[in-house]
Amino acid sequence: MFTRPIRVTVWVMFEAKRKKDLGQWKPTKADLDNLLKIHLDALNGVAFADDALICEILATKRWGDRNGVTVTIEELV
Repeated sequence: MFTRPIRVTVWVMFEAKRKKDLGQWKPTKADLDNLLKIHLDALNGVAFADDALICEILATKRWGDRNGVTVTIEELV
């Protein structure tokens, strides 16, 4: 569990129905800020001691070949 300042990187992918959408931005619902809130709340107290430790967030919402979320947490030095 992280107890020092951290950077959280979140990739949210939604399954594209059309091949031409793969890798493109997804500017429709669900809102990225709401998706971040859900995932960061779930990790609070599990992956990091307190969400106040989050000092940097990098987030992306795109169309992909399948649905999924990837979260990377790194300690800041």
